[in-house]
Formats: sequence, C-alpha cells, structure tokens
Amino acid sequence: MKKRFTGWVVISLFAFALTGCSQAEEEKEVPVLVVSDEEQGIEYSMSEVMRGNVSLTMKFNCKYMQTKEQAVCFQEGGKTIEKIYVREGDYVKPGDILAEVSTGSLEEEIAALEYKIQKDALEKQYLDVHEEFDLRSSYFSFVYGTKCEEEDLEEYEERDEEIVDSYQNKREDFSDEAEFDIRELEVLKKELSDSRICATMSGMVYSVEPNLEGTISKKGEVIMTVIDGTEGVFEMEKPEYADVFSTDDVLKLEVYYGTAKGIYDVVPYEMQSWGEKQYFSIYDGPENDGIEVETTGDICVVLDTRENVLVLPNSSVFSADGKSYVYMLDENNMKTVCFVETGLKGDEYTEIVSGLNEGDMVVRR
Repeated sequence: MKKRFTGWVVISLFAFALTGCSQAEEEKEVPVLVVSDEEQGIEYSMSEVMRGNVSLTMKFNCKYMQTKEQAVCFQEGGKTIEKIYVREGDYVKPGDILAEVSTGSLEEEIAALEYKIQKDALEKQYLDVHEEFDLRSSYFSFVYGTKCEEEDLEEYEERDEEIVDSYQNKREDFSDEAEFDIRELEVLKKELSDSRICATMSGMVYSVEPNLEGTISKKGEVIMTVIDGTEGVFEMEKPEYADVFSTDDVLKLEVYYGTAKGIYDVVPYEMQSWGEKQYFSIYDGPENDGIEVETTGDICVVLDTRENVLVLPNSSVFSADGKSYVYMLDENNMKTVCFVETGLKGDEYTEIVSGLNEGDMVVRR
C-alpha cells in the first residue's frame, strides 16, 4: 500500500510540476525555485513575493457610426407609399426627394387654388381702375346729362357714395376670400410636404427598408437613413461605466478585422451629450481609406491600479469561504496553508496587503 500511495503522489505531483513549469515560462519575470525530495522525487515551482504594480483593465466593445445622420420617416401615417426614389449607396443632397406617399389629386388642387388666388389678386388691383371709371362716368352724366340743379346734385352725390361703398365691399370680399384661399393653400402644401420626404443633408443613403412601395405608411417609423461619411465616432453602450472616463483621456482602441484593422488612439467625444451611449473620436491611428460604418473594436480601460506594492501572480493566490491564502513549504518540503490579506486583483497580479514579506516563496498553482 505504501508503494502504491507513493506512486500516486509522484504521478500527481509530476503533473502539477508540468503545469507550474508551463506557467513559469509565460511569466519569465517571476523566479522559479525547484524544491525536490530525494526519497519521493517531488518537485514544486515557486513564486517570489516582490514589489511591483497591479493593474486592472477592462475591454469595452464599440461600433463605428457617423456623427451626422438623417433618420427618414413620414410625418403622417395611413397613406399608401407610392414611390421610393433612392437605393442603398446612393448619394443625395439637400432637397432631393427620397420617398412619397400617394396624394391623389392634391397637386391639381394646389395648382387650381394658386391660379384662383392670383386671378383674384389681379381683379382686386383692377377695382381701383373700375371705380375711377364709374365715378368719372357718374360725373360726366351729372355735368352733361342734367341741368346741374340742386336736386340733380344730390342725386349725383348719392350715386357717388353708392359707387364708393360698392367697391369697398368688393375689396373686403376679395380680401376675405383671399385670406381663406391662402390658408387652405398652406394646408394643402403642408399635406403635400408631409407626403414627401426630402434629404436635409448631403450624404449617402445607408439603409432602406425593403419592399416599401405599396405598403401603408406609419407616422414616425424610420424607413431609411442618410449618413454624412466625412466624420464618424466609435459608439459604446455602457452608461454604468461612463464615470471611468475623463476629457483628458487618450485611450487605445483595437480593430481586429477589415480594412481598418489596427490600434487607434481615441478620446472621449462630446461627453456633455453622453447618456445611454458614449462616444469616442479618433485622435490618431493607422492610415486607411476610411472606416466603414458598424466596424467594431475594443477600448481597453484601466479601472484601477496599485503601484510599488507586494505582488504575486494570480495563479499563486487561492480563495475559499471569503478568505485568501497561499501554499508555502515547511522545513520538510510539505505544503502548508498561509492565510493572507489581498488588495486589488489585477489582470496578472494580486496585491498582497499582509501575511507575507518581500522575498517569501510560495507554491504556484
């Protein structure tokens, strides 16, 4: 039984030693001490407690988006979408019609009303001429068609007063009708405007919902997007970590795939507008022909650091029941548990607050 037990221990510790050696190669800066037992051939890889820095970092995924864009949607619902004028990849300028819903005879109604308004305005201008003509006619009738007696004069004055009142009423009628027609024209033009969506900026049509023609419009539903390809930012959705960043930060962002592959320096962009989304603009980076929309990358952020503290590799520190501990060797080369107080656990190293001294050797995982 003793031989069988010894063999099992040797095999187990040999596998443990191989793991320790492999990790020691990865962290060459950590000295390895091999302790052997001549009787059983046990070997341990050891880590030295030494002074160093602990850094805890985190990676946040970001997506490249344009800073200027037009979300295209109808202002009125319940209308049949008659025409989509653009396709994805098309370039547009302000005023270009992108889409429209069916308007029936709306354009003809607008044209007829505009003609009526112009005609009425012209007729109103001629009222002055007609009034002057009627007044002159009345005067000549009085002078040349009567004896110009007092009775004739009274009739003439009454007739003049009637002419003036008549034309004043006509002017008021024209004004009232013109005001009504202008308001109606504004309503019709707004209806026509709402039925057509025009580009408000120069840019590229980025996305268009498929098979829109013939369907019913929904108020406020985005059917396409126009983007300005001249400027973009990386967009992140981690509002709970927004306080980690400051305006003076210069961060590393790595793009792993595509033509924009590389490491970029980025800085926070318009932090005052941060909310559910956070934005970062490119400060410096690889030369390329432009970053495509929705290109993704990772920003590496240092969440916490400790400098010039006692440290051990994470692989040398264990925990159970809320307590941290390490393994050390006694005078008989037997592993013993040593409880320690730890501080910051970083990406590679753990801060040792108490329980160990600089230069102490502990068993690696």
